[in-house]
Amino acid sequence: MATEAGCVRCTEVKKSFTEKEINGPVRKVLPIHTKYDVLRESVKKSGQEKKTFTDKVAKAVSALRNSGGGLLLVHVEGTSEEDRCLEYFDEATRRVFTGLLESGELYTDIYKRNCLCQIDKYKDVKDFVLVEVLKVDNVCTVDYNTKLNNDSENLSVNSLNIKLLLRKPERQTCSSDNVGNLPDDVQELHENRHIQLKTFKSENVEPIKSDPEKLTDYIWHTLKLKDNITAMSKVVGGGSYYLGVKESRITTKEGYTTKIPEYTGFKLDITQDSLETHIYKKLESDVCVLDAKGKFKEGSKDLIKIIFYKLPRQDSQLVVLKVAIRYCNGVVFYDKQGPRTYVIAGAVKGIQCMWFEQTNVHSDGTPVCARGMCVLLSE
Repeated sequence: MATEAGCVRCTEVKKSFTEKEINGPVRKVLPIHTKYDVLRESVKKSGQEKKTFTDKVAKAVSALRNSGGGLLLVHVEGTSEEDRCLEYFDEATRRVFTGLLESGELYTDIYKRNCLCQIDKYKDVKDFVLVEVLKVDNVCTVDYNTKLNNDSENLSVNSLNIKLLLRKPERQTCSSDNVGNLPDDVQELHENRHIQLKTFKSENVEPIKSDPEKLTDYIWHTLKLKDNITAMSKVVGGGSYYLGVKESRITTKEGYTTKIPEYTGFKLDITQDSLETHIYKKLESDVCVLDAKGKFKEGSKDLIKIIFYKLPRQDSQLVVLKVAIRYCNGVVFYDKQGPRTYVIAGAVKGIQCMWFEQTNVHSDGTPVCARGMCVLLSE
């Protein structure tokens, strides 16, 4: 599934491994290919190759854990024959491995890794790492595709968060219609769990400012409107996302640095109606909602309300965009499929979990995504 295309070494070692283990415990084996130089890339300088590698690891580990456990066979091309140090391998994978632990699980209980050559019958195989991965009792999820927040940032969620959210008593959904006016005193707009402030970076927006679809994608992904919709919809009272308000640093008379909000606005090269329409379309195409009964629903337009405010400056063409987000009884996801997780096709008939719907597999054996479930095939 994740071997380097045309890597003869990966194919040969996996075949040999499978043949030698035929009389041992029946364990699923997923191969992955990478290069030693890729593992050595620093976090700050890591490029697409390292991201591709960690994505493959996440998919494979999730699939193994959801399919009864198994082995990850990692070919590290370029490993020196005398090298037995796995420091770079650990640095590249430990965050992924840790992120795939369910609440209460211990890293040392779930994962065990060694150089393959440390096993006597594979002592001549110097460039492979073998990772033993134990099964999960619930569901091992790669990406929940939703966020929580506190008063300063958006946060990742875990399965326990999802379950607790679905068990919360139903509350009156706060209407997004009561949007109010732009505050005269901008000091009222300091960020907290109900308020998020964003501004355009001109160098990023200039090439796309006349394209409503690309501009919407920039707001949705880069400026994290999708993250804030999913996070604020979990907060009683909802929240407001402002585009065109920045936080500037100032030095107080006491000599320390702090921040103050400031209306900057932005000029649209497209109509307000066009941008508004594309944001609503994005909501309907990308968002789904899981209710307390475990049923997925389509993202509804009434989850948000979009308002443009003209800045009160003479002859100003600058506007501030506000997206009012209402509280939602349920969990809002910024992916139509809901949470993303993996299994090995044929290993299980389906994973029963309160936020997953039925898993489907294409008859031709290709990987598919059903709501809340992606099926990954082993070679």
